[in-house]
Amino acid sequence: MCCECYLKLAENEPCHQFILGSSQGSFYQGGGYAIIKDWQAGLDSILLGRTSGRYSTRSQNLTGGTALDTGIYHNSDLIGVIEDSTNVSVSRGDFAFA
Repeated sequence: MCCECYLKLAENEPCHQFILGSSQGSFYQGGGYAIIKDWQAGLDSILLGRTSGRYSTRSQNLTGGTALDTGIYHNSDLIGVIEDSTNVSVSRGDFAFA
């Protein structure tokens, strides 16, 4: 996967699992990040690499409209943005770990 470009996921058709990592580690490190569009809370999920302790989320305006986005970080590296939504919850099962 290309880490140097910004990738828009689910642009033409619905996608309910967005893959940002694998058992080998996190994708999109070092200058690129995934943009997750049309997030559907409670239906969509995000697969992250390995251990959950290295990931965090932050509500901030990163892309899209004026609504807040959710930044997904691996350590301090931005690896994904859920565009125009902060309705994301670990306890609801929005994140899975490879």
